Order: sequence, then C-alpha cells, then structure tokens
Amino acid sequence: MIKMLSIPCHLNLTSALLEREHASLFFTAAHTEAGCSSSLVAVANAIVRHISRCVLIIDGHRGHSSLTSQLLSTTQKGFYNLVYTKEMPEINPLIWHEPNGLQCDFLPFGCDYPLQQPLERQRIKSVLNQLSQQYKYVLFDGPPVFSSPEAVSMAAQFDGVTLVLQAEKTRWEVAQAAVDRLQQGGANVLGAVLNQRKYYMPKWIYDLL
Repeated sequence: MIKMLSIPCHLNLTSALLEREHASLFFTAAHTEAGCSSSLVAVANAIVRHISRCVLIIDGHRGHSSLTSQLLSTTQKGFYNLVYTKEMPEINPLIWHEPNGLQCDFLPFGCDYPLQQPLERQRIKSVLNQLSQQYKYVLFDGPPVFSSPEAVSMAAQFDGVTLVLQAEKTRWEVAQAAVDRLQQGGANVLGAVLNQRKYYMPKWIYDLL
C-alpha cells in the first residue's frame, strides 16, 4: 500500500502563490543532499517565467555547495548580517542583481556576523516585511529540518514551507516526521517537491496521465 504524507491536499504551490499578493517561502528538506537548492532555483525560474519577475532568492544554508558559493566568487555580507547584527545594515546594498546567470535577484548567506547572539524571530519578520515591499516572492534556501536546531523556528516566520524530497532516497516515515516537526513548530507546510525523479517510461507519457 502506498503511504501518503499528511500534507494538506487542497493546497499546492502554484495556487498558494497565486492567492497571495506577496509570499515568502521557506524551502527545506529532511536531510542533506536532497537537492533543496536546485529545487528552489527551478521553482524560482518557473515563477519568473509564468507569474512575476519580482523574485528574490535568499541563501540561508551555509556549506561548500551553497548557492552563495556557486553564484559568487567571494564571501559577501548577506542575510545573517541582517538578522544577527545588533544594528541592522541597509538591505539593498547586500542584494545582487541576477548574479552568474541567475534569473532573479539574490541575497547571499553572509559573513563576519556575531554568532554568539541569539537568532531573533522578530528580526527575521522585519527583514521579510522590508523585502516584501520590493519583491512579490521571496524564496529562502533553508537548512534541513533534522540538521539545524533553528530550522523549524525560522520556517515558522515565513508564509509557507516547501519540503524537498529526494526520489527513491527520502523514506516516507522520515518525510512525515519532518512535516510533523514543522507543523508542531507553527510552520505552514504548503506541500512537497519530489526532486531527482526517474522516469521509467517516456516523460511525455507521464504528462498525458
């Protein structure tokens, strides 16, 4: 029997976006290497093509394969400078316009910020509110649910959460546990993206089903 995740079926990502004048979306996965960053960029590109060009991607997941390391040649101040620094700097100078062929604007992870300070939820809300005045859609590349103690509390500050699942790798029990943890933390889980899906018959047949 096929197991289904307990994610609200009356919502999907497209309808959720179209119903809102502005939207902030937190992308996360249950574990690392699920392809969260690539899935986010694919969704951002689809939004740019079909809905609006006013899109901003925020890199919130540090690592050797982070979006910041892929798009920028050097470390730059960014999101975590905004939420950790006592006196928040201006946002616009930190935003990159379509770097390295990206089809939308980009706010890097950040550097040289005071890690000893606690992450304030209200500061995240303040940053998102300011960005919503410039961008119709803000997409955040967040850390995995089970790898970061701050992932759930951060996710709850966004309008919605998208869980990225790696096809044939992410077990449904693990995915369901991630959804449960997010929802218990107050996050609004909109749905899931199945990444790295393999087609065992021609894709055009799937499109007809």
